[in-house]
Amino acid sequence: VLCVLCFSELISLFSDKKINREDIVELPVYRKIKMIVLFRKVVQQSQSYIRKLCHVLLLVFAFVYLLQNLMINKISLYEWIAKGISIIFKPLGFGENWIYVASLISGIVAKEAVAGTFTMLLQQSNMGWIVDHRINFIYLVFVSLTIPCVLTCHTIKHKFGMKMMIKSMLFSFMVSYGISWLLYQFIMLF
Repeated sequence: VLCVLCFSELISLFSDKKINREDIVELPVYRKIKMIVLFRKVVQQSQSYIRKLCHVLLLVFAFVYLLQNLMINKISLYEWIAKGISIIFKPLGFGENWIYVASLISGIVAKEAVAGTFTMLLQQSNMGWIVDHRINFIYLVFVSLTIPCVLTCHTIKHKFGMKMMIKSMLFSFMVSYGISWLLYQFIMLF
């Protein structure tokens, strides 16, 4: 939380956009409403939200499924891509094992999918290696701070545009990478 507050202050210092009166949310006067009206509104809003975002989720799930089932030299395309980009994460300590990186790819769908994918791949691989709890802690910090899921990115794009979405994604990745790297350097001292 402290990290988010500090970086939001830092971003506001360098932001060239002034606060627009239309961006400020003002609460209306409180009125007592009937529960049936509230229920109908909630159902309507929920259905609208689910319809809009199901398209995005369906595409991402289909993409991940395709990656897992296409084979290159007797390994899945998913594993092949994860091994290819794992070099980026070697300075953080978890780039040595492709399972960490493959789990990050599934984190595009939802952050909750990272843990499930990690457990599933670990059980399927039968690699026989012992998990280092220090590396897992650094991995947890990285996942918590890194690029948000595709639904959040879609919302940022819808509200603020593609340029802001890309800036947000790059900034999130750089911050999570930097903090995880510093944490790795510190933890490996002990």
